[in-house]
Amino acid sequence: MSKLVYLAGKIDGLSWDKANKWRERAVIELGLYGISAYNPLAHQAHLRGVAEINPDVVQDIKNQIPVNDEFYLKHADILLCNLEHDNVTGTLLEIGYARALRKLIVAFGNSRLCKHPFIEKWVDLKFTSLDDALGYIIDLLSQT
Repeated sequence: MSKLVYLAGKIDGLSWDKANKWRERAVIELGLYGISAYNPLAHQAHLRGVAEINPDVVQDIKNQIPVNDEFYLKHADILLCNLEHDNVTGTLLEIGYARALRKLIVAFGNSRLCKHPFIEKWVDLKFTSLDDALGYIIDLLSQT
């Protein structure tokens, strides 16, 4: 049975490369072990392409982004969360939703946000690096 990891972290206010680089790496690393990863930015890029072809659907596409993210988060086994940045409203919503769904939440990074009471209570495991977080997830999901 395929395992799925949802990749959460700051998007707004970051360059495409900065928001996406760690996600692309995670998709590749996890894929080497047969683990799927949902990268919300890859989906947003597809929707933006559709909007460029047909500008009449822009609002529908904006409405579709959270619906899609919710679908993938519901079906994920693990939420992998990048906490390298402080102002991450969307990420906090994803963490809260994952917690409500009783998903395993694994985070990496070392921002001030890591000391937030909700993060300390709701994030199951915190690592300082993406490498360590991916290593844990690969070991865990490769055994099942």
